[in-house]
Amino acid sequence: MSRKLTHADVAEHTDRHNLWMIIHENVLDLCQFIKEHPGGEEVLMDQAGKDASAAFDNVGHSPEARDILKTLTIGVLEKQV
Repeated sequence: MSRKLTHADVAEHTDRHNLWMIIHENVLDLCQFIKEHPGGEEVLMDQAGKDASAAFDNVGHSPEARDILKTLTIGVLEKQV
């Protein structure tokens, strides 16, 4: 079972050493990836603690980039009731 996290949980992680974001209902921990990101750190920092789904899709990431997301996923966004 996946760890369920809220928007508030994700919003607490906005530092480059503690960086989370949401992409397509998945919560990602990008701390180890930020220096490797081909688009640079600033792009990720702009989306830190937020839902970055639209920004991710607008760039047109490769299938390989989408595979990397799976390795960075630490949980799923809890459904709002």
